[in-house]
Amino acid sequence: MLARFAFVAVVVVASVALTQTADSSPKRALSVTGLAPFLECVSYDPPDNTLTAIFGYVSANVGNVQVPLGPSNFFTPSPATRGQPTTFFPGENDDVFEVTFSLASSSSITWNLLGESATASNDPNRYCTTVSAPGPIGPTGTTGPVGPSGPTGATGATGPTGPTGARGSVGPTGARGARGATGPTGSQGPAGVSGYSQVTGPAVAVGPLQEATGVATCPAGKTATAGGYEVLGQTHPSILGPEVLATHGTGGSWAVTIGNPAGHGTVSFVVHATCAAAH
Repeated sequence: MLARFAFVAVVVVASVALTQTADSSPKRALSVTGLAPFLECVSYDPPDNTLTAIFGYVSANVGNVQVPLGPSNFFTPSPATRGQPTTFFPGENDDVFEVTFSLASSSSITWNLLGESATASNDPNRYCTTVSAPGPIGPTGTTGPVGPSGPTGATGATGPTGPTGARGSVGPTGARGARGATGPTGSQGPAGVSGYSQVTGPAVAVGPLQEATGVATCPAGKTATAGGYEVLGQTHPSILGPEVLATHGTGGSWAVTIGNPAGHGTVSFVVHATCAAAH
């Protein structure tokens, strides 16, 4: 239940003020018309930055009072019509209507009624709260017939949309860099080899404690590019195997020199050569 200010309406003369309770702020004293608007409380909505104000009024008049919308019953700032009543019943009338407005458009609104006013602003001291029990309610006066509701005022025009800012111009495209000069043609590399073939020289025997050279000769017009040897056998095998003393190319042939360190037996071997046509 919204926190309210408790009053006891005393219907005597039009100018008498209402009595306030000890735990609340006083509502406006009645004007000479017998009517006074008041603000119950406000609720603030931070995400939307809106404020909802709840209004009521007190009337010391015996019967209903009609106050049409216009210069005696209006809101400031505009729109002047925000749902306020035009028929006012005797006594205290709480939670009569509420108004929600944007704080971005206005920091406060004021209900003006027959020269009296009630203003709503984002005041934390006026935030709506719950209470354990309401104050005593004064006696209700005799209710008169309900008069017709006044016409609803026209909705104010929506403000114009601001102009869209001008789009910035596109910057110029940078100049294309010059193409570099073509480098000079490199000199022709040496001619490769072709016409590979392999040849094997005759078997060579190496006696005990002797050395011998075997040769593999390439066909005419070809050069030995690589070579090696192959041991064919050893008549008296021993832990002292044959030793390669030299291996090299000699233009059109490949030569390998083998030593036999054993004191007995003969080692036989052949030489292989890889030949290619020379350019």
